Amino acid sequence: MFHSKYAHGSLAVLLILFAAGRLFAASCPEGTVYLGEDDDYLYCKRLGDHVGNDQATRAAILRNAMGKLGYPYHSLGGRCLNGEVSMCPTQEHPSGCYDCSALVFDVLRSVGVWVQPDANNQYNFFKNIPQGIKTEAPIFGDIVFIQADDESRISHTGIYVGTRDGRVYYLNASSGRNKVWVSRMPRGKSPYAYGNVSVLRVGRSD
Repeated sequence: MFHSKYAHGSLAVLLILFAAGRLFAASCPEGTVYLGEDDDYLYCKRLGDHVGNDQATRAAILRNAMGKLGYPYHSLGGRCLNGEVSMCPTQEHPSGCYDCSALVFDVLRSVGVWVQPDANNQYNFFKNIPQGIKTEAPIFGDIVFIQADDESRISHTGIYVGTRDGRVYYLNASSGRNKVWVSRMPRGKSPYAYGNVSVLRVGRSD
């Protein structure tokens, strides 16, 4: 049995392919971009649509990010400008590695948004888009920006997961944990700002 469902308006396109109870591979329709998939759905979205203006698309973005959990941390210092984040530049981690901004770079690249893997550059990228930066009411999939202790720069970045008991949880490449991990802000503290994923537009990821 073949079943497909196209959400109305700007919602993500959801495709399900079943035949004799078995899930078969599918590709996104022409004019759309692949965002991710799970056991039941293939997530696609029309080129030019806003990235994060519906929950299905944000879920796909977060799923892509969660797929990086456990990857080793390695300080890359912006050495992913060519997009090759799958290979550790020092060959220390043959299966790949991330630092905080390289992880955000890779997740945004999955929806065709290219932002240099440097925390300050990523903050400025969102700052230069109308309504790109917000200081409250984050939505899962938004980008978390954390300021350095001396307040001179953005020192860390990650992907917002949620808030529980007043504490912000975010997926990040953590130097403390030495891997990609879900961290939480210290009690009583909040990120400096959030990058509003809803303002981004889907582009080609290749």
